[in-house]
Amino acid sequence: MKTSEQRKILEERHSVPIMRHSIYNLQQKMGVGRVNGDKDDVKCEAIIRDIMADHGYGEVGRDEEGGFQYCCFTTTLMKGMLQAYPETIIMDFTYKRNQYLYPCMIIMILDGEGQGQPVFHAFVAREDKTILENCLCVFAQQYDTTNTRCCVVEKDMAEIAAIGAVFPGVPVLLCHFHISQAVERYLKGKVSKAVADIVLDSFMNQMTTESDDEFLELKRKILEIIP
Repeated sequence: MKTSEQRKILEERHSVPIMRHSIYNLQQKMGVGRVNGDKDDVKCEAIIRDIMADHGYGEVGRDEEGGFQYCCFTTTLMKGMLQAYPETIIMDFTYKRNQYLYPCMIIMILDGEGQGQPVFHAFVAREDKTILENCLCVFAQQYDTTNTRCCVVEKDMAEIAAIGAVFPGVPVLLCHFHISQAVERYLKGKVSKAVADIVLDSFMNQMTTESDDEFLELKRKILEIIP
């Protein structure tokens, strides 16, 4: 039976959405479709061996029952960028980029021109604290973490908790785009559009200013116009 057919039956029976990778993990535990699973494992391990042979690093993590948890890697060039620009770490996720629909964690740094450069990838079974923490531990082994000054994330609490466990004491900053969205949603219907635009512009200016005095002045401006 095709995976799509199994998924449809399970969704109808349990009235909940079923992810494709959840069915794949169950098949692996039951020994169903082992041939294709083995082929995928072999391919994954072969790619990681090639990366490590070129002085990069890769690792596959599994749970106690052998179920997939994560596959993470960094290449030689990525490690070089990470070691050269370790000050700011940016953590992001992308979705639906592989046949099992595993989320892909991408860690970036800001290079000398302020451009984001990927330095670490991890395909994960779930975005929970334990798996993310394990991936970040692998990542942290690739460079001197004492030079990291801040980590930037979207807004996910599991990401923030995992960073706190692996990078204790390093400030975690929320993505400005998501903050702006949250502020815009909060202000909608409470103040006029003109006032909301002033607040959002002030937030943007706070993000880019290098002056403490200007930052505080912008804060004062926001507090004056928002009840």
